[in-house]
Amino acid sequence: MKQPGIDGPRACTQADLPGVISVADAALREGSNQTFLTDYPLVYRPANLANVSILKVDGQVVSVVPFIPWQVVVNDCRFSLGIIFPTATAPQHRKKGYGLQCLNRSVGKMMADGVNLSILWTLIPTFRFYEHADYQGVHTENCGYDCSLEDSSLFTDHGEKVIEYNPQSQQYIDDVQVIHEQEPYGALRPNESYAVLLSLPKMKTLLALRDGKPTAYLVFSRAPNKPGVVESGGNPEALQDVAAPCAEFADSR
Repeated sequence: MKQPGIDGPRACTQADLPGVISVADAALREGSNQTFLTDYPLVYRPANLANVSILKVDGQVVSVVPFIPWQVVVNDCRFSLGIIFPTATAPQHRKKGYGLQCLNRSVGKMMADGVNLSILWTLIPTFRFYEHADYQGVHTENCGYDCSLEDSSLFTDHGEKVIEYNPQSQQYIDDVQVIHEQEPYGALRPNESYAVLLSLPKMKTLLALRDGKPTAYLVFSRAPNKPGVVESGGNPEALQDVAAPCAEFADSR
């Protein structure tokens, strides 16, 4: 039996969204000029709100656990992946099980929808929270390299013309989609998502052109939630041409 004044866990509605963003921003964007609404617009779009689990107390959103499903291809293997995005609970309502209720609803929704695998990124102190839903910490298989202005000279110039993608014009957006989908592994994105993902705050997309046609692209971010190279694709030599200007962008202030 639910306690009086408790609403949830349940799916977020459009009317709930301002409260959801307020709780998430207060917990994880304090002191920043960024907001989850524009950092992760695909997560909070109407089509994905059924995957945003919330709990309200006395009419106020106090806890949220969102996820978004993606189809992933790895060579000839395809599977569905549910990515848990930043969760949050209002400080005065923590340690009451509200977050876990939302997490369990999200996991149940993924299972009901046939999602094959779920992943998330978090800090070590919050491992125990996610372990309640059987998530397990794993070692990262990535390597990070700091790239400064001086490093730009290390990249070979193969003569490609390098330009910055203009999110307002969306010119070359179809070419970027083709390049991305030619990669042997990655997420299979809906067509409309490319324009959104290439216009996120504090990000820059550089294109290498050969005879006026993009042959490679690279997305670099100075946003605190996604620092460094976010993704790239295309001809390896052309990627060197776009990597050098990104080193300069990384070092600029």
